[in-house]
Amino acid sequence: MAGDFHVVVNGEQKGPFGQTEITAMLENGEMQKDTYVWREGMDEWAMASSVPELASLLKTHEKAEPKIEIKKPEPLSAPPQKVKTAIVPPAKMTPEELAQKIRSGEITPQEAQKLLSYVIMPEKNASKKK
Repeated sequence: MAGDFHVVVNGEQKGPFGQTEITAMLENGEMQKDTYVWREGMDEWAMASSVPELASLLKTHEKAEPKIEIKKPEPLSAPPQKVKTAIVPPAKMTPEELAQKIRSGEITPQEAQKLLSYVIMPEKNASKKK
């Protein structure tokens, strides 16, 4: 390999590195085929895979892609069902009790607003149900 290479590792320019150091970087995964390299005489930075002197090193240190087996999931016994939730208006709830339910996370402010509409305007809500 003629000349030492500068290498971009984690966004930083490092080097110059000789063949022994480049080999170590390939072995420990610090450098891959898409790592940018440069050495004196090159017009610009290039990917290691496009530099002939590094191509042979890359081939000898190329890690085999792990084969991932994707299994098809078992069929469900029944399709998933959407569950509807309903807000049941309280029979008798004080504003303090309602506020406590909101603070405890038992109900959301939006749910509390719906509950209040049942308490404040029961005749309007009763007509909606008919």
